[in-house]
Amino acid sequence: MSLEDLRKKYTNQFRKDAQKQFDELQKKNQTSTDAYVDSVNKSYDAAATSMKSQTNQSIAALPQQYQRLYDTNELNRLIGERQAAETMANMGLTDSGLNRTQLAALQTAQNNADAALTQQKSAAARSREQQLNNYLAQIEQEKAQSAASAALNLQNQNNALWQNLYSNAESRADAYAQTDYNAEISRKNYQDQLKAAQYAAQQKQLEAQRAAQSKYPGIEYQAREIARDDPTGEK
Repeated sequence: MSLEDLRKKYTNQFRKDAQKQFDELQKKNQTSTDAYVDSVNKSYDAAATSMKSQTNQSIAALPQQYQRLYDTNELNRLIGERQAAETMANMGLTDSGLNRTQLAALQTAQNNADAALTQQKSAAARSREQQLNNYLAQIEQEKAQSAASAALNLQNQNNALWQNLYSNAESRADAYAQTDYNAEISRKNYQDQLKAAQYAAQQKQLEAQRAAQSKYPGIEYQAREIARDDPTGEK
């Protein structure tokens, strides 16, 4: 078999081995990547759940926080009413239109202050909800980026793996083919040398027989037998 044929033989064999090994390692890499992505997603999801809980608790606490301010507004109205009552009493205008006007003004001031607080409370709740939504959107973006990065790393890893396995398969094919080829050449050379040595020995023996024949004609028949066994066909 020629060296090129040997290369083709071993290349096909080792490429099949490389493909089988690649498929097995590729599955392991995919499993590892999936586990990593799942772990990252769980970490992000845990952070998102924690932030949702904190935000909901913060929003739920707003009414109690602002109730103190509502109470302050009411206290200010009551103080104003008491002061106005004392003033009107001192002036003898307890049931006057001025007294009623002042009381109405104090009530209006409380209502306006309460309305402002309600707006602030709603704005605070919306702000917390917006912060939560922004955080959750960022979480989803980072999860997507992490998954995309992991997929790219997996692709690069598999590409490098295949290049390495393919290169090794080619190198092994060349080495095995060259080894077999060299062994075949060595066997042929050995066989040729063996035949040459055998032929040389027979030639030497034939020459000796021919030399002896000239002195002893009776051994002519033996010389012919030796010549007949000559692998080269020479007589």
